[in-house]
Amino acid sequence: MIKTAVIGVGHLGSLHCKAYKEIEGSRLVGIYDIDKNKSKDTADRFNVQSFKSLKELLENCDAVSIATPTTEHFKTGICAVQAHKHILMEKPITATIDEAEELLSAAEKERVVLQVGHIERFNPAFKAARDYVDKPLFIEAHRLTQFAGRGTEVDVILDLMIHDIDLILKLVGEEPGEIRSAGAPVLTKTSDIANVRLEFPSGCTANITASRISAHPMRKMRIFQKAGYIAIDFADRKTEIYLLAEDDKHSDHPAPIFRIPSGTKGKSIDILYPDIPKKDMLQEEIRNFILSIEQGIKPEVDGNDGLRALKVAIKIIEMLPEPP
Repeated sequence: MIKTAVIGVGHLGSLHCKAYKEIEGSRLVGIYDIDKNKSKDTADRFNVQSFKSLKELLENCDAVSIATPTTEHFKTGICAVQAHKHILMEKPITATIDEAEELLSAAEKERVVLQVGHIERFNPAFKAARDYVDKPLFIEAHRLTQFAGRGTEVDVILDLMIHDIDLILKLVGEEPGEIRSAGAPVLTKTSDIANVRLEFPSGCTANITASRISAHPMRKMRIFQKAGYIAIDFADRKTEIYLLAEDDKHSDHPAPIFRIPSGTKGKSIDILYPDIPKKDMLQEEIRNFILSIEQGIKPEVDGNDGLRALKVAIKIIEMLPEPP
């Protein structure tokens, strides 16, 4: 049984507490937050201890979730690593590349698990789509939310777009060679809406739009590849797959199939709707964290993944025009 704890119990931190209380292999021992009233209220709600200091918490656990503001990730993470604690760090891994590289180096030296909370990797709709992705040529992603007032210590790139950056890097398997970006501050001092074009050495192009000031939420991705098209709705947990097929060949795809004419002689289009299991993404993420600690294996999203996504995100931010 791994003794777990949560540092920072705002909206996300409270969700981590709930997940740790519900999954096997974890015993939530307590929490810490600089807001003492919030810390006590959350501790009472989950029937755990509210530690008076970060040092006291680290002395009483094996692993931590760090759900503080991004600007505090590095300072808190280094303390946890130096105390030999395994870390599940909410995304982005840190606020700067230098911080991420130092944290990653320290975690490797101390041989502790450093997992980064790119939670969409555990979205069952994305997991269902991955088996059908083969050398994508064009990817389009939209991640739009209503303004919530959270995460505004960083711009929309690090707040929202970094989710899709991570997913696209995973699907393409390489880093972009060229980046073009545009964005604008609307309600905060940093960019609240942005559009980015990533061009990869393989020939794949990705177009990403992120906004935290939209009237209607949307989390969708479309992937185009030779003889195939894949649509993912992350919010509704739906995946649709369209594959070009030979008329005289029986399809063996392990999903319900509808076959329609393609307009080309001898070829049709197979439409697949994979079964999407109903799973709690955060619980799946934390189960992966616990399993990585128990078995000493690489988590689904390790520190290197977090660093790669951050590097692309920082390049995008550096290319944005200075706010007026």
